[in-house]
Amino acid sequence: MKGNYSSSFGHLIGSESLLIYTDSDTSSELNISNFFTGESNKWIHIVQTFNGDQITVYKNSQTNNNYKNASGITLTTNLNALYIGNNSGSNYFLDGFMDNVRIYDSVLTTSQIKQNYIAGLNSLLANNNISQEEYNQRLDSLSRND
Repeated sequence: MKGNYSSSFGHLIGSESLLIYTDSDTSSELNISNFFTGESNKWIHIVQTFNGDQITVYKNSQTNNNYKNASGITLTTNLNALYIGNNSGSNYFLDGFMDNVRIYDSVLTTSQIKQNYIAGLNSLLANNNISQEEYNQRLDSLSRND
């Protein structure tokens, strides 16, 4: 989060939903209900892109129409500090772990997002953080959705 709840940019997780804020009002520009349902104690790869007009979210390198906002988003300037894992010490704290956070200065392609997801899966498997069975299931799911 960049700022606090009433004047912020970023992501909030609430009631298993992902809420994305892009300006200084108090309503989210994108609210994805049940985004985290059934994902307790699992590694999730999340990517958000912004093409200058529209936000698209990818979960485990997959997106759908529910993961996109209506077009017409305009970012405004925010000089607040960037917080990762909370929003300026307010009520929202990540209950879990973050690893390998990246911020790019350009929009990633779908192919780049998938490559990063597979690289993350390879690392998890190599470090025994997921089983070979889960690894195969995730790759199979990825190939079925191409």
